[in-house]
Amino acid sequence: MTGKRPRDFGIVPGIFKPGELNAISDVPGVRVGQVTLLEGSDVRTGVTAVLPHAGNVYQDRVPAGLAVENGFGKLTGVSQLQELGELETLVVYFPLVW
Repeated sequence: MTGKRPRDFGIVPGIFKPGELNAISDVPGVRVGQVTLLEGSDVRTGVTAVLPHAGNVYQDRVPAGLAVENGFGKLTGVSQLQELGELETLVVYFPLVW
């Protein structure tokens, strides 16, 4: 793994320029939280949460889409996301323990 992003190789996705950090946290109003848990020398896990804006996400839903990478795991709320195209909760990601 090179640690580089597609833009570093001249691949420019989308039509918008990236923010200062080229990260989701550059988007105004988006809040991101992350915790990594270490246990001994073998267990590494954690959680990342993304809140699309500071208001009530249930009352002020945001447009959203879905792309399934490998289909491994469970996804709650996918039916509503596919049918309505809206997100009404924060997004929480728990990676597998490695």
